[in-house]
Amino acid sequence: MDFVCSFTTHAIQSTISVVTKNYKKPTFIFSCIAFLGATYVLSPTVLAFGSSLKVDNQVKSCKRPDKYTTGFTNTANDCFANSTVQALVPLKRLNKYFAAMIEYPLPQSIVRYPMPLHLALIDTLDKLKKPVYTNTSMSIWKLLHLLETIHQGKISRAQHDAHELLLLLIDTLEDEYLKFFSFISRLDDKAKKMVTKPPQFPFSSVIESKLRCMRCKETSVPVKNPMMMLELTTPQSSNASLETIITRNNSEVIEGFSCFVCTIKHMIFTQDSLDLTPDQKSFLQYLQDRLAGRKLVINDELSEHQVYKAIIASNLSLQHENLKAIVHRQTDFVKLPKIIPIHLSRSVYEDSQSWRNACTIEFPPTLEFTSKESLGPVTYTLRSVIRHKGTHSSGHYECYRKKPQFYKTLEGYYLNDTPAIVVRNDWPSPIQSDRAVQNQEVIGRKHKKLVSVIQKPYWRISDTKVTEVSENSVLADGKAAYMLLYERL
Repeated sequence: MDFVCSFTTHAIQSTISVVTKNYKKPTFIFSCIAFLGATYVLSPTVLAFGSSLKVDNQVKSCKRPDKYTTGFTNTANDCFANSTVQALVPLKRLNKYFAAMIEYPLPQSIVRYPMPLHLALIDTLDKLKKPVYTNTSMSIWKLLHLLETIHQGKISRAQHDAHELLLLLIDTLEDEYLKFFSFISRLDDKAKKMVTKPPQFPFSSVIESKLRCMRCKETSVPVKNPMMMLELTTPQSSNASLETIITRNNSEVIEGFSCFVCTIKHMIFTQDSLDLTPDQKSFLQYLQDRLAGRKLVINDELSEHQVYKAIIASNLSLQHENLKAIVHRQTDFVKLPKIIPIHLSRSVYEDSQSWRNACTIEFPPTLEFTSKESLGPVTYTLRSVIRHKGTHSSGHYECYRKKPQFYKTLEGYYLNDTPAIVVRNDWPSPIQSDRAVQNQEVIGRKHKKLVSVIQKPYWRISDTKVTEVSENSVLADGKAAYMLLYERL
């Protein structure tokens, strides 16, 4: 400020001195008048420039890196996509997976599959992770246009479901993952032993379902299925805990089940009254022998045998509803995922009407799951929540996103626990980047965690609007909770 004032004063004094000595020269007088006018106009500009520099430095030196984060603009019903992508940002396991995929050492003879969605998400999430010191936003449509290109379709500007978009993103990532590692199946046994083990796809898990008949106590053949998302139906009550819903979902009672073992036992007991051909009697004896050796299950594939179907069709007594049994279905994890997205389905359908279930879900900051491969309970921590407010057919999506752990060093610098993933030059990518994968500096114990991160560890992000909230505020929003993203510790 002093420099600007002295510059202006000196310029005026010099101009007056020169005019006094050369006042008889008309052309010079006009030049001096022009100079004074320019100085008059310039001095406020320079003054304002100097002031802005000073104020800007003061603002930057006092701002916290965790007050703001980058939001997404909403041009037309984009909140479903904005919230979905924001929910992926704090997932450390996803971050590690992306790093492992970028660094995976392919054999020299293998052509690298480009994985366009992987690279686009790495780029987008990297931009969302960077600390910002004011309201900042970007568009989601670069990523959505890529999805349109990959699936050769169009995403309309009408209301969409965040649940469906997250499934699409996960399915597309998995498809790229499988194509990337498809070369392994084409290698011979010797070459396969030399290949680095692929990283686990973070959303991938395997569940196993098994039925037990409540009448004969026999069980079914276990059925294993892959799972990418835990789908839960919210109960039609005022409130319910997430743990209770998960327990009920994993343990279900099914009525009206056609138990194969119970039917065979009834056939054997009433065979004298049954109308059977010689071939059918022989087949029934075969089933009786297998039953005695406990080699039958309640959903046995022999129930599809043509002779068995003929016996049922020709004997009305075997078609009676009294033969239907009640079975208990138990579902367990065989393989746990790194990340568990939980969808709380709130749609209620009755006749031709539908509405949104407003049940308040009590969800905890951590969950425990067990599996057949784990020695004990495995803990998962809450990283983000997608909330929905509105009706069954319309409304607005927002995201609660966990902040990174910001630390302040003794030198006054800020560090956080989320390393950046950046693509190397040799990747065939639609994203222009000349940076290499970087490792985050190790955060030492001497670094102090920001108090604001402890007190308000979440951002509530509504498109471009970002506010800080406490963990209790997030956990208390069970009425609006729609999707919960937990990841393994």
